[in-house]
Amino acid sequence: MKATENIEGLLSLSSAALCTRDARQGFQKALRYNDQLRAFLEAPYHLDVRLPDLINPLIAHLRKDWETQHVSKPWLYSILYSLIDVRGLRPLTRFFPNEVMDLERCVFLLKNWYGQELVVTSLDEIHTNDRPLTLETPKFNTVYDEQGVSADAKHRVTFVLFVALSVLVGVPFDIASLDSTGNLVDTVAALVLSSFDDGTNTHTISTEVLARLATRPDLRETFLPKLLMHLNGILSEYCTRSRKPSDLGIESKTGEFDITNRGKISACLMCISYCTRFSDREHLLHLSTILEDPMEMLGVLLKDPNRDIRRLCIVLSTRLSTVYLPQRNFLWRQRVLQQRSRLELKDEYLRELDGFSIPDEFDYYVTSLLTGLQDDDTGIRLASAKGFALVVGRLPFLFANELVEELLHLFSPAESPETWHGAGMALGEIIRCGLLMPERISQVSKVVAEALRFERQKSGVIVRDTACFIVWSLSRAYHTCQELMLEASTIAANILVVALFDREVNIRRAAAAAFQELAGRVREPYVPSAIKAAALVDYYALGSKKYSYQTISLQIAELDQQYLDAIVTALHTRYVIHLDGSIRTLAAQTLASTLLVDQDVDTRSERAKVVFSLLLSLLKNTDPEEDWMSYCGYLLAISNCVREFCNDGPMLGTLVVSLLRDLWDSQESLFKQGKRFKNNADGSFNIICATSTLISNIAQCPLEYAVQIVSSDEIYRAYYEYLLSVLEYSILVTIDSMSIAMFDTENTNDVILALRALAALYSSMIKEQPSGGYKLSNTFFKDCINSAIVNSTLATLAALGLTPEQFLVEEAYYIQKRCYDELKRTMAPSEYVTRLYVLSTIEATFLSLKHLSEDDVELTSFILSACLTDFGSDQRGDVGSLVRLKTFRVLRLLLSTNPVTLPFFSHLYKNALVMFLGSRIDIMRIDAVISLYEDLKGPIDWSDVDLTLVDSYMCSYEREKETLAQMRDEAHKQRREDFTEIDKHMYDLHQRELRDDDPLTEDSTINILALTPHLSYTALNILAVVFLPSEGYGSIAANALVYVFGVMSETVSTYMMRLILELTGKRSISVLVKHVLMGPNSDKFLASIKQAIAKGVEPLLTALNSAIGTWAPGDQYKFSILDSALSLLDFLYAYDVHESDDEIIFERLSVILKLCRVLTSPKLLKYIVGIFASGGAIGVRNGFNKARDRCIRALILMMGHRVTRVRQIAAEALLELLLIQSWLPEDSTEDAVLKLTACDWHMLDQDELEYSRALLCQCLSIDPPPAKKSSK
Repeated sequence: MKATENIEGLLSLSSAALCTRDARQGFQKALRYNDQLRAFLEAPYHLDVRLPDLINPLIAHLRKDWETQHVSKPWLYSILYSLIDVRGLRPLTRFFPNEVMDLERCVFLLKNWYGQELVVTSLDEIHTNDRPLTLETPKFNTVYDEQGVSADAKHRVTFVLFVALSVLVGVPFDIASLDSTGNLVDTVAALVLSSFDDGTNTHTISTEVLARLATRPDLRETFLPKLLMHLNGILSEYCTRSRKPSDLGIESKTGEFDITNRGKISACLMCISYCTRFSDREHLLHLSTILEDPMEMLGVLLKDPNRDIRRLCIVLSTRLSTVYLPQRNFLWRQRVLQQRSRLELKDEYLRELDGFSIPDEFDYYVTSLLTGLQDDDTGIRLASAKGFALVVGRLPFLFANELVEELLHLFSPAESPETWHGAGMALGEIIRCGLLMPERISQVSKVVAEALRFERQKSGVIVRDTACFIVWSLSRAYHTCQELMLEASTIAANILVVALFDREVNIRRAAAAAFQELAGRVREPYVPSAIKAAALVDYYALGSKKYSYQTISLQIAELDQQYLDAIVTALHTRYVIHLDGSIRTLAAQTLASTLLVDQDVDTRSERAKVVFSLLLSLLKNTDPEEDWMSYCGYLLAISNCVREFCNDGPMLGTLVVSLLRDLWDSQESLFKQGKRFKNNADGSFNIICATSTLISNIAQCPLEYAVQIVSSDEIYRAYYEYLLSVLEYSILVTIDSMSIAMFDTENTNDVILALRALAALYSSMIKEQPSGGYKLSNTFFKDCINSAIVNSTLATLAALGLTPEQFLVEEAYYIQKRCYDELKRTMAPSEYVTRLYVLSTIEATFLSLKHLSEDDVELTSFILSACLTDFGSDQRGDVGSLVRLKTFRVLRLLLSTNPVTLPFFSHLYKNALVMFLGSRIDIMRIDAVISLYEDLKGPIDWSDVDLTLVDSYMCSYEREKETLAQMRDEAHKQRREDFTEIDKHMYDLHQRELRDDDPLTEDSTINILALTPHLSYTALNILAVVFLPSEGYGSIAANALVYVFGVMSETVSTYMMRLILELTGKRSISVLVKHVLMGPNSDKFLASIKQAIAKGVEPLLTALNSAIGTWAPGDQYKFSILDSALSLLDFLYAYDVHESDDEIIFERLSVILKLCRVLTSPKLLKYIVGIFASGGAIGVRNGFNKARDRCIRALILMMGHRVTRVRQIAAEALLELLLIQSWLPEDSTEDAVLKLTACDWHMLDQDELEYSRALLCQCLSIDPPPAKKSSK
């Protein structure tokens, strides 16, 4: 329906363009037509239904222009050009005129339009006297403005006329009988050759016109040889000049062969190619020459930097080489196509050479195709591949076999990826066309295996993709061939490895398609478990790299022993040492799991032993500085094998223990190699992570094996000291690579996880006391942590929290004292990482304690209080927010997990929660409100505040959690019902949502923050309604509301304004009941809110006084508080919210006036002016004379401020006060207004300011402010 409407719009535009005579309107309609026509680019065939209606009126006008020999409406040609551009030339040429009389008319109109007088005697002598034709087009408005519209319109007219001429030159009559002037042919040639230099795409159609003309039966004997000679002359001169590098890029005297004008050379090659295409083969064979000196000419042109020239050389070489080859199929090809069996060299194949001869030029054309296979451009390689396959199919057996042999030689490790890709595409085309001798399938199988393993950074993908194409072609063309059946299992195993483990999803899917073709055509028993394996490598399932590695690969390995061997070999030889870190990690995990797939225990153990021993040997012989990727891969593979083998059973567990004991001799060097390299940050970090993962997996083995591996305190110390030496580096790298918005307050990395695993291993040894266990003293851990290898406060404090439980309990005071001393030493913003790990250490310590001393409480209270008030910031932003959020979560974890902390830290946690409800950061408010809601059912006592309203506010949150859980359960149920009759290994394969982040997996997280974004506003409501009126938390809540009022977010700022107005009774209740499900108790709920509102204003104003009165210069956090307080006070005064005591207002205004002497921020000064203006109005309305006078004097004082903008707004504020809330007699008010408006206050100098303010004060009957001391 939409396509029909668009076509109707096109018809109406073309009709309007036909009717209009105004050029401006015509070109506007042409531009609109082109824009609407672009909607059909993806499906241009939709135009075919109304194509006659679209083009016939335009063609009719074209014929009228031929009759009048004048282009009357050039915009119609633009419309016709757009149609050709979108729909293509072939479907439209049948509508163009083909009458004999139109030929000369079209040529003459084209000659006139081209703007040249052609004096043509013969093709060898064409002289053009340029007389440029200027097409005047109107200037469009801004909607339809296009640069160069005149030149573009002229080019489009020329192109359309050449399209019409391409049809007319094919008239079936002798040209001489139609030529009234005697030089029609030479005129067409001159027009076409002139189009070679115009810099547009006109030559793409004009060359076809010239080639069709030259290859006519009445002209090919006379005109075609001259044309080829002329074109070869141009090419020869270009090649001669191109051999001199100094000439390239430097404009020649004629300018004809400048490097920027290679379009002419492309047009010459295209014309020769068209002539070859349109000519009869027999006639071409009788020509003396088609391309002069092809060896030298093609050798130069194929090295040209212009892509079009090289591509046309390949096309021309293909066409010229096929000219010399017979059209029939030789006997060998017929037998390959019919039998697909091995061909033996027989006499009949030798007899094919009888009468077969080719000229010497043929070798040059084939060499050009081989050169094109190695080109840097993909399109040229593909064209060369198709041409090469075409040539092979036209040759006798011996010559074709020789070319295939030459092609196979290109698959060399020394060749570039582009050469591999081009040769692979050519081989694939040869196989697809059935031109490969069956006895070469074994060679092709080896080539495919090498291509599938081809891996070079940023360029190996095209080679592996080509290998998949070769396998696909083999499967389609040779599935009945015995040679392929013998190689099918090997090819299947190799292609399956790529389908499972390749980094690129498109290659995985291409390999899967090739395997499915092979399995479906060759079938079992030649392809093991063909049907099941083909079903497993599903298109959508392979979209998830993690699922492909960890699930599908194990299912494939279970199907057949050959698949298992191929997968294991590929993993430990290729993918664990891959360039991509994620591939190395997944491959290491998959290798360990795959080694345990075999059901035969002896076979599984033997394979595991061989692979594990090989990995250990490779690790020992790899230098991490030269090949850190392989080193990391071997470490990851060994660590995952350790974990899987030890959990599998005693046989493999004992194997791991014995082999790792043999490794101990080199472990000291291993740990030294794992340290940082100066010039390789990536290598250093990855090696540290891999080594830490190995230690972690060893420590997490079952205790009986872990104790045997870490069999002495010497080994334990080596592990422990290594992790301590790289701890700080790992922490800083992890945090530097993470944005504040995505920061994880758990602060974990591989080194920290390994230290925790070692601590847990030692704690288990102490508790269970297995044979071989040993005991370490607290001094041992202190010495390790305080040794020179740590050499960092950050690492020391972090390491204290990663010690065994025994150390944490016995040395609790020592740990807390170290943390306390460090926090007292510095609270600089740059040390926020240290504070984060201090909190982690405090968390680990207090989770282990069973009782607390007074010293414990005192030290920890200081630490937690200091971190809760960390508002530091640096170049990364508000880094203190990370510390505050971490502190809050630590407090909550301690209170909910360790009951002994409840009596000591509950008040600190509750105060922090109230403060967080008014945070400027959304995530902190949401975290606080969810914690409060969950605390209603937890151990924390909130009896000192009424929390009955919290349930009403959080009901929508609870409801959406339930809804999400129901949705997930229903989706799981539906998924199970859809696959009840399918085997387990088929489950989930055809679901698009199977990705790494599948929303239905059990380990996925419910994103409550995304589902309930209103929780950040609910937190503000609870803060205002629940905590602001309470006695114990009112001041904290008020301070939090003051602080959050200065938030930069426009939406939150607007919400806060509405909330404050509702709190002060200046606005009906709306946002305070937002997202609350009103039920039977709605009246009671509203009554509770109104009661809270009545009590909330006083704490808020008190908090404002405190924020303004306690500000001190130099404190950024205090400055933010002052900013928020002044902004809120300005807002409240503007809405007439204030105390009812003149003295209180006067004192507050006096404090604010003192701030003017030290504040320099224009923003804050603007707030202050607004406060004085609103305060003066309050004083006038309520009879607060002291407050009124204070405001008037303050405004007059501000009118003398050094900031001109402040003076101006102070004068405007005083004027508004006089006009609206005047307290003076009418005459005095009028006089004061005149004095006030007579001056441009922002432009006065100091003396003028003093004089003007004195006059104004005289009118107001007040003393003028003291004069400023002269700078002299």
